[in-house]
Amino acid sequence: MRMVQCGRSFRLLEKAEQFLFMGLQAFTMNGGIFRTTDSGASWAAVNSSTWHNAPIDAFAPFGPNIFAAVFDHGVYLSTDNGNSWLQKNEGLSGGINALSIAASPDPNGYVFTGISWGGAWKRPISQMITPTITATAGSHGTISPSGTMVVPLGTNSSFTVRPDAQYHTDSVVVDGVKVDSTTGYTFHNVVSNHTIRAVFLNDTFQISAIAGPNGTITPSGTVNVACGTNRQFVIAPLTGCHVDSVTVDREKVDSISSYTFSNVRAPHTIEAWFKINGYTTTSTAGPNGSIFPSGSTYVYWGANQQFTIEPSPGYHVDSVIVDGVNVDSTASYTFIDDTCNHTIRATFAPNIVTIVKVGFTLSSRWNLISLPVSLIDDSVQSVYPMAVSGAFAYSRGYQIRYRLANGTGYWIKFSAEQNDTLTGAPITQDTVNVSSGWNLVGSLSSPIPVASIQSIPAGMVTSSFFGYQGSYKTVDTIQPGIGYWVRVATDGKLVLSSGSPFTPRIAGLTAGIRIVATSEIPPPPPDGEISTNESHLPVVFALEQNYPNPFNPSTSISYSLPKESFVCLKVFDVLGRGVATLVNETKRAGYFTVPWNVTTTPSSIYFYRLEAVDLTEPTNSFVQVRKMLLMK
Repeated sequence: MRMVQCGRSFRLLEKAEQFLFMGLQAFTMNGGIFRTTDSGASWAAVNSSTWHNAPIDAFAPFGPNIFAAVFDHGVYLSTDNGNSWLQKNEGLSGGINALSIAASPDPNGYVFTGISWGGAWKRPISQMITPTITATAGSHGTISPSGTMVVPLGTNSSFTVRPDAQYHTDSVVVDGVKVDSTTGYTFHNVVSNHTIRAVFLNDTFQISAIAGPNGTITPSGTVNVACGTNRQFVIAPLTGCHVDSVTVDREKVDSISSYTFSNVRAPHTIEAWFKINGYTTTSTAGPNGSIFPSGSTYVYWGANQQFTIEPSPGYHVDSVIVDGVNVDSTASYTFIDDTCNHTIRATFAPNIVTIVKVGFTLSSRWNLISLPVSLIDDSVQSVYPMAVSGAFAYSRGYQIRYRLANGTGYWIKFSAEQNDTLTGAPITQDTVNVSSGWNLVGSLSSPIPVASIQSIPAGMVTSSFFGYQGSYKTVDTIQPGIGYWVRVATDGKLVLSSGSPFTPRIAGLTAGIRIVATSEIPPPPPDGEISTNESHLPVVFALEQNYPNPFNPSTSISYSLPKESFVCLKVFDVLGRGVATLVNETKRAGYFTVPWNVTTTPSSIYFYRLEAVDLTEPTNSFVQVRKMLLMK
């Protein structure tokens, strides 16, 4: 028991202890009813206006409900924690000065009251407490039953929640607290008032919108769309680009500027892909010259494209016409920041020249020759009808040619010595393409010093120039009609010019070649014949890297022998199986090049192995393996 001062007097509160323990509530027995929610630190009056400051004789709890016996007023009931009170005196006989009260814990039980001068009174709890449940639903769905309904005390009451089509239950709120259930809810053993509310939301679906490089799609990313509604996506390429394709749910659609999903009822995807605009420049060249690149050239928006114009020997650029307009440029033309289609055409005219005769001597057996004049008929048969072989040009190996080109050197064989004279338009300057390694170059119509030869790029490193008269010898002058060997360190161009200094039209030509002497001599003629002059023979065994590499369908393999040797050159696959035997015989000292032509051999990495044994000293042998790639 506690002694509490409430109102105007002190009373013993046996019941107050119970209420203070069960929910932080206290009820006084004199001076009205007070409530605390902070363990007695503060108190607030919760009295009915009809019995303010009246003595409270007794209390009786029933679940969350409280019965109070109020002196001279009778029985009162609070179903909301004392905030409000309802008088429940129906059936009281005699006075209504209730002195005591008790409630059965059973909903079917009774409330008992002791009354001064009136004996005892009882009444069914179910008649005194009539709880209600108020059920409401937001728009786009129902709750059943709905509205405010009286529920028999101590019974259960169930409610069913149904959203409309295209909607779903967002939440079910019971007595202000969200519960997990979304399809319904059951109140069990109802002994107090309750509320239940269902809230609904429109169904939504996600549309994934993706844009590739060079454009945008708006909106982008993951977009939530309400069921049954429409959603538009706008597609925009960047400047200089265009929409290449639009796919919806991985199916290509015709639309390229926008797409609208109508009456959305499922997830979707939309992807937009873009390309940089491209334009075609058509380049053509008249006879006796070339333009590079030629034909149709595809150029991206905003890019630059250069065209190089080159007349044939004995001709010059007559005109360059761009989009129908003659321009000043004669060596090259560049389209800057391209934004449309173009045409470019180059025409050529013959140089005004005199006809010259160039004479030179040809020996029996092999000769290095070149074409020192411009001829109408430059076929080998027409120029050298007495030759007993074809004309062999060199590019990492020998290739037979049936027409002769200015600037190129050739091997050609005659059965007897003879003097020859060629009559045609003079060649006073020429630009010769060379590749790293050994090259056969031609001559002009008049002699030129080797020291005057220039290069692109400037200052190319070369060997000495080698002529051939039964054996190789270095030369300091390029004679008309003769071919010459030269080895260069890098790919580039050699520029030959006679008379006044040559003023090239190609940027980058600023200095002459740089000659570095070498002990290596050029490759032998096509049939392997070479001078026995040992000062020009190799000093060591060597196996060179094949050229070209990778290759298809043929390549050349070069090797060097310082002494007469038995040579075995074989090709193996990656499993070590023999594929081809290229050489298996005795070879005299010298330089050799062997071709390997393949037709049915599959693409792969192959290895070629050279084994050479010196016949004069068998203990002196050489073995080397190199790798090459056949790529079809």
